[in-house]
Amino acid sequence: MDSYAMLNLYTGVRDSEGQWEVTLFAKNIFDEEVVLNSSAGPQTTNLSTLRFGPGGTIVGSTSSAFASPYYSVNVLQEREIGLTLRVGFGTR
Repeated sequence: MDSYAMLNLYTGVRDSEGQWEVTLFAKNIFDEEVVLNSSAGPQTTNLSTLRFGPGGTIVGSTSSAFASPYYSVNVLQEREIGLTLRVGFGTR
């Protein structure tokens, strides 16, 4: 995988008595699109089938593996920008 750098920024203002606080944040400022890792092969899933008889009793089961055409990939999260507000009610 290629190397990458991600820039996150945070800034905020807080009341001198701590009763409220406003924070602005921006994550992945440059909206880097990086694949962090991927699976070596397609994903497989085990499938189980149950056969029921009269009265709902299980009379047999079969199991088989299913290979999907999809690969598992983890990527860097997209750019995120937000604002948070915290307010304290009551006495301290």
